[in-house]
Amino acid sequence: MAREAPAWTLLMNLQRLPANLYGRDFVVGDLHGERAWLLRELDALQFDTGRDRLFSVGDLIDRGSNSLGCLQLLDEPWFHAVLGNHEAMMIAARHSDNARFDWLRHGGEWATLLGRRMRDQWVDRLERLPHVLVVGEGPARFHLVHAELTDPVGLPVTDSDLDNRLRTDRWTPERLLWSTAMASRFARTQQGNLPSAPVRHGLSATFCGHVPVTEPGWYHSHYFLDGGAGYDRPLANGSAPRLHVRAVAPLVQQYQLALVRTPAPQCAPPVQQAASQADSGDRARPGTPPVRG
Repeated sequence: MAREAPAWTLLMNLQRLPANLYGRDFVVGDLHGERAWLLRELDALQFDTGRDRLFSVGDLIDRGSNSLGCLQLLDEPWFHAVLGNHEAMMIAARHSDNARFDWLRHGGEWATLLGRRMRDQWVDRLERLPHVLVVGEGPARFHLVHAELTDPVGLPVTDSDLDNRLRTDRWTPERLLWSTAMASRFARTQQGNLPSAPVRHGLSATFCGHVPVTEPGWYHSHYFLDGGAGYDRPLANGSAPRLHVRAVAPLVQQYQLALVRTPAPQCAPPVQQAASQADSGDRARPGTPPVRG
């Protein structure tokens, strides 16, 4: 039986930030408690906390050695994050014993060392995180989401959808947090089992994580960059877990060039039926979402 969606998930939370006119923007994949990994990457990039910004695709917590330290990044004015499915599990754990046991099984045991009051304070903070973050305007615009930006039939949404409040249904937040359909198709392009499809006209560059990938890359306007940080074992392909931090501007420029080189469809995309069929097997069903990232 499909579980009831918690009341706090029923509305999609979309927030906006202006472009950074004074410094650089970076994006980081799922952190999963690996704050030390992040600080090493930022040092190597000569990250300037007074001018630069870091955007996170969510899953700050669980698995790694310093989940609390990663949550404390939310106190930094240069750090901006969207909600991940692990933060969603932490929120749900306050409302349900079953959800609490589920979260503990998937890396939430670190929080047992916190007092109830501190846990509640962090949950209050996490409940305010957006599902989707829209940054800037025009060609330099980009988005962040944890899993994928798709509509009820599994196709990517457009900027217009977001600007006019995304056409939602009961499980829209679940797709944004839990779906693996798009990442599964991206993985098949890396394996040569599907043709490459880096862009989808109408959607600005969208950064996401949730499912570890061999190498970061584009599929249908989504840039996947979860490197498997927090895992204590090799990934499915045998590679060691990594934390990917990327400068946003070169990737958005790369994406804009790909848009120019890719003809826009003249009618409804013929892949709609295939995408819908693929989703029926690929997507994490809202009733029983697996923990992938």
